[in-house]
Amino acid sequence: QPGNNCSVKFAIEEHRKSLPAEVPPFHRAWNEVPDPVIEGIEIRPDSISVKIEMNVGFDGADMVTAVLSDMSGEPLLTRSVSAEGDHHTITFTPSSSGSYSAAVFAVREGEHDKTCAPAACEGFLLPLTAPAAVVDRNLGGGSVKISWNPVPEADTYQVYVNEKLLSEEGTVTVFTEGESAVIHGLPIGKNSRICVQACRLSGETSPLSEEVYFKATEDPAFVWNSVVFGPSTTLKDNGCIFSGRRPAMIYSESGKGKIVPGSTDGIAFWYTQLDAHTENFILSGTIHVDGWTYSNGQEGMGIAVLDTIGVNGSSAPVWNNSMMGVATKVEYTRSGNKISMRLGIGALIKTGVTAEDAGSFRETGMFSYSDGTSGTVPEKFDSVIVPLETSCLPLGKGTYNLIGNWRGTAPEGDQADKDITVMRFELSRDNTGYLLRYLDEEGSPIGERTLYDADRTVFASVDPDHIYIGFFAARNARITVSDVSLTVTDAAQDPPAGEKPPETYPVDVAFESALVSGSEDYTLVLFGNTNGHIAVMNDAGAVVAEGDALAGQKLRLPVKLHEGSNTFSAVFQPDAAYLNEKGAMPDITEAFSLTHTIIFRKLTGDMIYVSPDGTSTGDGSPDHPVDIDTALSFASAGQTVVLKEGIYHIEGKLSAPRGNDGTEASPIRVIRDPAAASRPVLDFDGIGGGVTFGGEWWEISGFDVTNTSNSNKGVQI
Repeated sequence: QPGNNCSVKFAIEEHRKSLPAEVPPFHRAWNEVPDPVIEGIEIRPDSISVKIEMNVGFDGADMVTAVLSDMSGEPLLTRSVSAEGDHHTITFTPSSSGSYSAAVFAVREGEHDKTCAPAACEGFLLPLTAPAAVVDRNLGGGSVKISWNPVPEADTYQVYVNEKLLSEEGTVTVFTEGESAVIHGLPIGKNSRICVQACRLSGETSPLSEEVYFKATEDPAFVWNSVVFGPSTTLKDNGCIFSGRRPAMIYSESGKGKIVPGSTDGIAFWYTQLDAHTENFILSGTIHVDGWTYSNGQEGMGIAVLDTIGVNGSSAPVWNNSMMGVATKVEYTRSGNKISMRLGIGALIKTGVTAEDAGSFRETGMFSYSDGTSGTVPEKFDSVIVPLETSCLPLGKGTYNLIGNWRGTAPEGDQADKDITVMRFELSRDNTGYLLRYLDEEGSPIGERTLYDADRTVFASVDPDHIYIGFFAARNARITVSDVSLTVTDAAQDPPAGEKPPETYPVDVAFESALVSGSEDYTLVLFGNTNGHIAVMNDAGAVVAEGDALAGQKLRLPVKLHEGSNTFSAVFQPDAAYLNEKGAMPDITEAFSLTHTIIFRKLTGDMIYVSPDGTSTGDGSPDHPVDIDTALSFASAGQTVVLKEGIYHIEGKLSAPRGNDGTEASPIRVIRDPAAASRPVLDFDGIGGGVTFGGEWWEISGFDVTNTSNSNKGVQI
């Protein structure tokens, strides 16, 4: 207890225990241990194995390390083994063909490493992997365009149809360019099985790709494909089911896949591919939410455009640039109120990833920066998520959920009257850029977001030639997509690009003055990030204050309070001409309402007495003290809060609120009771975070604070 002293005596006894006779007390001297020896190098089709003779164990090394370097001596790969024994094999898988050298080091803690002469690893040939082929476009008349991922070190590619190798001659012909090909002469109305093989000029070939099936038609048509890729995805739990003109089902079950605004996504994606440079489009569709389960806010479903996709079935991270209309965790702040939607509807835009970033990440798992350092995200990566639906805004600060058909336990903040199960999105691009819209039943926009891209570079960085548009699901979400409409036009024939519209920023204006007052003279404090004019009305509807607010500056508006609850309503008109420091304009230009409620209570007298058993209904006299929370809330300039002796058990937060101020001439004081024999103690019982004084001109002394949660500061000013 505070004020008590104690002493503790420790008795220390020494116990010695002899080591067993069979365990020698010391290592073999390091200078007596033989150096490592490279016994041999084995070049395999997919790896280089280094065979090493070196004792690892009590009398030898702690571990042995091998380093694979290129022929210039630049270290590329490092592997270590610590298993006890005299013979070891360390295997490397280089990322390219060539000749290498291997060096070996034996390591013992506190000693200099032992090494041996490096050994040459000559003639490693990286094996060719099978491409992953997809059908890009049904060209009509029995012709189809296909494409595939580039295979490292492939010189050419071969295309097979129904197990027959094609050439530029014959009934069915193929014309190959880079990682794509156009096949002509396929039989109309019949399924053809197409696969691709990577080749070296030396004659080496890769395994055949998995077959893709294509039914040729007389008329051209877009071809829809599916892919599962990204962190935590699996082909078992993620996928797409689609056929012809029937609705497509997209699913991501068992917690697999995820939407992560600040990193990479794992999704099941139903998509078609367009030319990034020559084609504009309008894609729309209706998404029915079949079911979803809340876990951690990484659930997601919606519409998207991506500039690259991953290999089907691969859970490796895929850094790309993207624009999504998505039902996922969406948070935003308006009028000082943070709205957190466990699932809301928003626009998620990721930009700044380059082809160099993607290459660096594939090679090293890191990103190289212009200053010579490296990091875990691309240097120019930018991510923003903004709401497209704000119906929860009038409900004020809180946690909500918009999406219905949830499974299991209801998500936090579920609003039964806002359980949206059908969403309609439209995603388009013209020569100015991209437009994402969330639509109502009549097709009118509820919310929209634009992305300027007149030079067609935003989504032409990682894959410079293609964009991928479609619908997706991630983590515990299952959807059905119907009423899909896709219109593609020739960018050269469309209207030219318009001027770049100013960027927008979310308007955030709020009252930040105290919610309680001990004086009828009160100052409303408005703070925001934009310019505008405000008019304030009292609860009788009369205008009692108005003024011009400036971004980043507090506007102080004096008003009078009456005893009890005082609700002020205000109308704020943003200045549409105001641009912030980045040249962005406010996203709201229409007038909107604010409210602020203050409780006024006058505790009379110069001294306000407080005791551990005081109540909120006391009058602050010695015989009818108030509780400490009431005193700190309603004390006013010139008054003194007197804490009677005893232990005050504080269960939660305790504060003198911001805006409850004394003055230099008449501060608010907090003191111990001069007539008491001991100091008062504020005991937070391990669950409260201490006492905070947010107001100005307070003088405090004479009390102790103990047992704050997690050893938080006892007093903060």
